[in-house]
Amino acid sequence: MSALDLIPAGRTFTPEDIVVYADPQHRSLDEALHDADVLISCPHAGAAIPEELAEFLSPALTRRLQYDFTDVATAAIVRRWASQDPRVVAVINPHPRLVRDPNRARPADVAADLTAAIERVRAAGPWQRVDLTGVDAIRPVTFSFFPIIEVPDTEAGLRRLVDAFVEVAERGLGVYERTRDDLTARIVAERLRTGGRLTRLSFHDTMNTTTTKDGAVDVPRAEKDRLPRIVALSGIERSGPTCRRSPRRRTLWTRSRARSSPPPPPCSPASTA
Repeated sequence: MSALDLIPAGRTFTPEDIVVYADPQHRSLDEALHDADVLISCPHAGAAIPEELAEFLSPALTRRLQYDFTDVATAAIVRRWASQDPRVVAVINPHPRLVRDPNRARPADVAADLTAAIERVRAAGPWQRVDLTGVDAIRPVTFSFFPIIEVPDTEAGLRRLVDAFVEVAERGLGVYERTRDDLTARIVAERLRTGGRLTRLSFHDTMNTTTTKDGAVDVPRAEKDRLPRIVALSGIERSGPTCRRSPRRRTLWTRSRARSSPPPPPCSPASTA
């Protein structure tokens, strides 16, 4: 446990900590949004765990497994990209998906969902595959079913765990979600005002293998879960003035521009091999 990367207790992130764009010494964020045609979010980039959650982590959790449960490479890649390209603005989640997965709907009742997930994991048994559909915003196990959270066995302990997760999330993940949504609204409004294209990209890092108990990433995914060897993001579905790519990449053809010019040419289907 001592080897884990932890965020010091009480750390609260600000939008300035997690928003990246080129030449911030000479450009304001408003200017960057005016110039940008790509907005990138990194929902799973964080790896360091808030120290407040350390007491609830499995004693078997290692630094290797901690990093395997993230898309940690995306932070460095996107920070570098956005810092070099004046047409890109990026927002990076500083918290790991352990805190709560921002790509899942925010639970109306965190305690109820987490309790349900814990009960399913307990019923399946240690290291056993379990279906967490609908209650996996906070996962007590990784995707290879490693038990990442040591769940208290008392009602008071479980309440303390849930309260800690909710409180900590507001200091990092919550800042990311609010900043992401604010930047999205601002840049869309800017494109609607000025015309032009906008690509909204959610940046991820994944592969066709998962981990063993000791952290080796060499277990092939089930056939139905595997990604194609080559993916082209050229396949899009257009509806009216909006040109939509996959859920991870969307291109907005603004209404103002659509009124004054023809829409983009028909989009070819995505190709895989």
